[in-house]
Amino acid sequence: MLKLQPHYLRLRFIFVCALTQAALSLWAGGAAHAGIGDDVSLKGITSVKVELPGAAIKFLGEKKQGKSTLAFAALDEKNCPLSVRREADELKITRGLEATTDGSTGDLIEWTKRCMPDITLNVVGGIDAHVIVDHLLLQAQDWSKGLAVKMIDGNVAFSDIAELDIECKSCDLGGENMTGSLKYVIGVGTVGARGLSSSVLGRSKGDVTLRWARFKAKTTIDIETEHGDISIQVPASAAIAPVLSAPKGDIFLKKVPVGGGSSGASVALTTAIGNIRLYK
Repeated sequence: MLKLQPHYLRLRFIFVCALTQAALSLWAGGAAHAGIGDDVSLKGITSVKVELPGAAIKFLGEKKQGKSTLAFAALDEKNCPLSVRREADELKITRGLEATTDGSTGDLIEWTKRCMPDITLNVVGGIDAHVIVDHLLLQAQDWSKGLAVKMIDGNVAFSDIAELDIECKSCDLGGENMTGSLKYVIGVGTVGARGLSSSVLGRSKGDVTLRWARFKAKTTIDIETEHGDISIQVPASAAIAPVLSAPKGDIFLKKVPVGGGSSGASVALTTAIGNIRLYK
């Protein structure tokens, strides 16, 4: 039997972005830089949608009183023009739009090379965020509303957020402190998080290491990985009913009765090739 050492995956992604804030700033009630968008106000927005071929994004929540700000850096307006506009209460950041003579919305401009503009959105109060970016580096901190991400490859790091729903072909996901649910579908990549409080539904190919700080009522855990180890820690007081499957690996339990229990939160863990560690 292969003996595993306890390990805690702590993924900390440091985004080395030379943010030159002089490129652009939007203030609540202020106007945008010409060529990016005119008279775009952040006041009263309830959601943001970013849809780009590539970007390095920071979503930062601000609990104190102040103004919401939006800043850009590493812009290449010639090869990779951006459009920042507001539609009702939603802020949209996309590729640039073709100019029109009748005032209608033009077609999106194709980027002529691979660009990774830096985007930093600092919001007072919470707003929902929807990100569709092919090549993405994302950092979310103190984000009190929902965050949905769809990407091809990259990394996602979080700290003190509400909830996360992520889909990617190849990416790593890591962070700490989440009050709501976590959902992920990752083709290839590692998943590591601590300070969880609610349900997790995940499908991936790679190692998964998750730790719960609290166990809310009706919490469920449903994790499958095609190739990788699964390491799960729940609070000592958590009542769980585990269903574990590791046909080509071993199962290790610590302070969890052999055979689990018939009552309690559902904990379903499956790895096709790998080991499972479940402990309190």
